[in-house]
Order: sequence, then structure tokens, then C-alpha cells
Amino acid sequence: MPQLRDSDVWVNQAVQAAGIGIWSWDIAHDRIEISESGLVLHGLTADKAVNYRAWLMTLHMDDQEPAHQAIQRTLDERTDYLNEYRVVHPDGSVRWISCKGRGHFDEAGNPSRLTGVLFDITAHKQAEQALKDQHLVLVHMARVSALGELSGALAHELNQPLTAILCNAQAGQRFVTQALPDGDELRAILADIAADGLRAGNVVSRLRGLFKKGEAVQQALNINALVEEVAQLLRSDLVIKQVSLLLHLGADLPKTMGDPVQLRQVLLNLITNGAEAMAASAACPRRLQIGTSLHDAYSLEVNVRDTGPGIAPQMLEQIFEPFITGKPQGLGMGLAISRTVVAAHGGRLWAENVPEGGAVLRFTLPIMTELDP
Repeated sequence: MPQLRDSDVWVNQAVQAAGIGIWSWDIAHDRIEISESGLVLHGLTADKAVNYRAWLMTLHMDDQEPAHQAIQRTLDERTDYLNEYRVVHPDGSVRWISCKGRGHFDEAGNPSRLTGVLFDITAHKQAEQALKDQHLVLVHMARVSALGELSGALAHELNQPLTAILCNAQAGQRFVTQALPDGDELRAILADIAADGLRAGNVVSRLRGLFKKGEAVQQALNINALVEEVAQLLRSDLVIKQVSLLLHLGADLPKTMGDPVQLRQVLLNLITNGAEAMAASAACPRRLQIGTSLHDAYSLEVNVRDTGPGIAPQMLEQIFEPFITGKPQGLGMGLAISRTVVAAHGGRLWAENVPEGGAVLRFTLPIMTELDP
């Protein structure tokens, strides 16, 4: 019928103009029909028949098995098919494709056909990656800024073991010049040198872990160990600021999944903010308390409480906005980045005032489950 043919032509033209591909997989005969725009998206040509394997081989090697498993789930569970994957064209270029489909079944309940549409989402993925890269740069800049603020305390932290190493080395030199050096005393000196060297190495290692640049890495974390590590790193800085640090860490807490570098930064921001809030206050004594506990059946809570002047009620939410800061030379990005990092880990970060005085910042992290990698 002419009208029907005209309608098909119009639909095909509209689909092609929109950059959408239409596909249909005849499962029984293993034959895939793809519209012209869909062939272009997959780097295929109309002169070659396409079966399931030929289609699968156009995908990026890392995406082939996940795509196959997603299709199998669709057919086994009779759910809609939705997947994103990369296609590698013959010229080596890579396109991101969003594929949506639905299974069709015969009277016996066996899968007979899978049909759907394809969308080119390359531009969206590139923009998403660019935004992610910018966020990583901003997070790294914030860590480097914090390093500058802590440089004096970190130098003191390193000077202590290095000075001890120098003193012990000089003592050892004097012992070996003696006619009959005391072997036990010399061994004790060498043991002290080794211990102080290890201590200095641990400081450098913690610094490298905190300020290194790179992609987020998810791994199983002991939140108490993470808190203790950051507290040890900031110990000298807090002493200089005349702040006493108290740790109230919950016992036998389950693990969480997260990036240790990013979560160290969150703790660093909250601890330094609390210490600086008390530095501007006449409150005495200056106490900073870090606690960990179960928040509920699904998440852990970390809280950092100070004895400063508290936060103005209208500012309890605004302090998490970019460029809002109470520091004379602050960037106003620490808490904004911290909230973003916590949200990316599946938790939330908020502030409260304490009735007895001071403020507490709390954040939650999901408890690691058996399904986590």
C-alpha cells in the first residue's frame, strides 16, 4: 500500500535524523536486522548479514560479557533490556551506546525475538568524564591547599624522628671509636635508629596517601583505622593549636566500601575546621571529639564535635555551599567538596549545634554488604 510505504519511509527518515537506531533479533534464526542509522552506530554495513556473535564482536572487549549477561537476564526474567556499552569502529574510534529493548515470547513461553532502539550517548559520556576530571582536579587542589596549612606541624612531626636518628647515629659513631665498644649498647642504638626511621617513613607514607592524585578506588575500609590514621597525622597541628583530641570509636563496627584518599580528606576538613572554630573562640578547654558508631542497620556514622562558638542557625546548611567560609584566607570549598565526596559514597553530611556549646558535623557511610565487590 503506497500510504503504508510512505509512512515507513517517513519513520525511517525521522529515526535517522534523530540518530536513533532500531534493531530486531530473530532468536530462532539468529538473525539481527538493524536500521541504517543503527548500522552506522555499530560500524556495520548493510551488505553483510548480522548475527548475534557479529553484533557482540562490535562491542569493546570489556563490555561484551556484561552485555551478553544483561541480554540473558532479560530473556530469563522477562524484564526490559537496558544497557550501556562501548562500540569499537573499524577505524579504532569508540562510541558509547545506550540500548533499550524488550523480549517477545511464543505460546510455549520460549523467547522468539528481542527488539529495541539504540541511542548514541558519546557526547553525554564525554561531558560526564570531563566533569569528573574537573572534580578530581578540584579535590586534589583542596588537598594541596590543606598541605600548605599543615606544613609547619608536618615539619615538626618529621623533625622529631629525624633529630633522634641524628643523635643516635652520632652516639653510635662515638661507640665504635672505643677500643672495646659495648655491643649491647650499640645494638640498642641501632634499634632506636631503625624505629625512628620507620616512624619518619610512616609520616611520609601517610602524606603520600592523603595528597596523591588519581581516580577514586573503592575498597573495604575499617573506619576506625582511617580515623586513627588521620588523627595521628594531625596530632602535632592540634598540639600547636592547643586542642586536645578525644577518640570515641565504636567497637566491632562493620566495614564500609570507599576510597581511602577521599575519605581521609573529608576527615581532614572536618577536624581542621573544628580546630579553627575553637581557635577563634575564648572557650576553654578546647576539645575536639571524634566518634564512630552504627547510625542504623544499614550505615555507619562518623561525628566530629568541637567546643567552639557553634554555627549560626541560618548557616547550618549554607556552610556546605561553595565559597562560603569563615576563614580569612579560606577557599570555602572544603565542606562543599566533603559533602560531594560523602554523597558519592552513598552517605550524607550535615551539621548540628550542641546544646552545651559547640557544633558537631556528622556523616554516614553505607555498611559493606556481601554484594559489594
